Amino acid sequence: MPAGSKLHYTFNTSQGFSGGPILNGSSIVGIISRSECPKGYNVATGLRNMNSIFHNEITRTIYNPVNIRQVKHAASVKAGKLFRWITPLNSPAHFKEHINGNDYHLKLNSLVTVRADTNVIDGVKISYWIDSPQHRHIETKTNYSTLTHFTAVLEEALSTKIQIRIDGLEVPGFHSIQFSDPWFRDQMDQSFGEKVARPLSQTYFYEETSPLLLNMDAQNPQKIYKGVLKNKSGISSLWEKPYYSAKASSSLEGFIQQTGKFHRTSFLNWSSDTPGSAEIRFPYDAETAISFKEDNSVINAEYKGTELSGNPVAYANNS
Repeated sequence: MPAGSKLHYTFNTSQGFSGGPILNGSSIVGIISRSECPKGYNVATGLRNMNSIFHNEITRTIYNPVNIRQVKHAASVKAGKLFRWITPLNSPAHFKEHINGNDYHLKLNSLVTVRADTNVIDGVKISYWIDSPQHRHIETKTNYSTLTHFTAVLEEALSTKIQIRIDGLEVPGFHSIQFSDPWFRDQMDQSFGEKVARPLSQTYFYEETSPLLLNMDAQNPQKIYKGVLKNKSGISSLWEKPYYSAKASSSLEGFIQQTGKFHRTSFLNWSSDTPGSAEIRFPYDAETAISFKEDNSVINAEYKGTELSGNPVAYANNS
C-alpha cells in the first residue's frame, strides 16, 4: 500500500479518534482520518510503505514493550497471578488479570498500575517489587522509555506463634500481644477499591489475644495475617523498614485459670523457644523488631509474676 493511500477498517471508532494509530500487532499501519463513516466502514491513511526510519520513530515514541512478571525469590520461576489496572470506556475501571511473564505494549509516559497476587502460593507470598521495595502489594509507575519490566517478588512465608509467659508458664487468653505487620493490608484505597498496606512511615500495632498465631492454616481464625516472611530485617540486616515488630505491656495483672490465683506481673524480656529460630533486636525492651528465621518458631513475652490465693487486693511475692 503506498504511503498516503486510504485504508478501510470496520472496528468501531468514534469522533475524536482522528490522528490515532491503527496497529497490526506492535506495528502502526495507519492513522485514523475519519470515524463513524455512513458507508459501513471507517477510513485511515495508510503508512505501510512510509520511510522506515520515520515509521520506527513513531512506533518508538508512542509505545514501549514492558515485561510484567511475578517470580519466586527474585529468580526466574514464575508463580501466581498478576493484574493490571485498566480503565475501559464502557465499564468501571478494574484490575484485569495479566498473563504472568508476558510483554505488554504500554503508551510512553502513561501512569501504569500493577497488582501482585495476595495469596500464599506454595509457601511463598508477595514481599516487594524490584526497584520499588517500599511497594508491598500494588505498584504504580510512569512508563518512561527506560522502563522495561515490572517484577513482583514472592518470598518464603513461615508460621509462628507469639505469646505471653509468666514464670515460664504459658497462659492462653491472659491479656494481649501487640503486633506490627507492614505487609498487612488494612487501609482501603478508594482509587482501586481494595485494601492496601499502610505507608512505611507508619508503624501501626494491632492488639491480639495471646497467643497470636501467625500461620497459613485455613482453619486459623487469625489466618488473615497469612504467616510471616522469612529474614525481614531490612537491607543487609541493617534493620531498615519494612520489618515486623511486637510490643508488650510493662505490667499485667489478672486471674489465671491454670494457677487459680490472681497475678500481678512485670515484663522481663523477649525470648524464643528454639535458639536461632528468630532474631529479636531489643530483647529487653517492651517493643522490639523481630526477624523470623525458621518455620513454627515461638516468641515469648516473658513476665515475672507475683500472686495471691484468691484475694484480689493483698498479695505476696511469688519469687
